[in-house]
Amino acid sequence: STTQALIFGGDDYAAALGATRTPDNSELHTARQQVVMYAKAVGLQAIDIVNIDFTNLESMERESLQGAQWGFTGKQVIHPKQVRIAQEAFSPSEADIAWASRIIEEFEKHEAAGTGAFQIDGTMIDAPTVKQAVDVLERAGLMDLS
Repeated sequence: STTQALIFGGDDYAAALGATRTPDNSELHTARQQVVMYAKAVGLQAIDIVNIDFTNLESMERESLQGAQWGFTGKQVIHPKQVRIAQEAFSPSEADIAWASRIIEEFEKHEAAGTGAFQIDGTMIDAPTVKQAVDVLERAGLMDLS
């Protein structure tokens, strides 16, 4: 079997360094971002830190949304109450899917016409934006959201 993901153990990392864990995870920011960068650079999923304060669902939501925004693929959970929050944070919303579908539709039209970058609603769309749209639709397809 091949490696599929890189999981960041934030509490293990902090313990190894002798760092103090804080509610805002400031002591983990650089390492969390590096885990995403290294995982994605070699084609692996990046799984974010566990939130051990499992009764604080607001903290779990904030942390999950941040991890998703940074590019993590998913999040470790330790309590059933955390599952839905993580799933929602890491799943494309209907608005995300609609945005991505529009980008791909317009990209295909412009590609057929032989044009490169184009604009939608005053925003330039080029290869990196198209890749983001493809990623959203792939995640949606894998999760049966589209």
